[in-house]
Amino acid sequence: MELNLTSEQSTQLELIAMYAGKTRVEVLTEAALFLLEHDIDSWEWMRQNASLRRGQPFLAKEELDARFAEMLRR
Repeated sequence: MELNLTSEQSTQLELIAMYAGKTRVEVLTEAALFLLEHDIDSWEWMRQNASLRRGQPFLAKEELDARFAEMLRR
């Protein structure tokens, strides 16, 4: 899978990975698995309402940052 990040996002991901003592791939994999396992209702809502969100980011930067931080605290 290809992932296109801005330079700022890439830097943030690198810092998260360093803080967690993991690789970038490990951090992204854990984050994706966490979201898939814990946000089933949210994913279903998104699938049902996809037409409402076209052209909008899937998660706001602040929400993504908050979820990564929460994941790292566990």
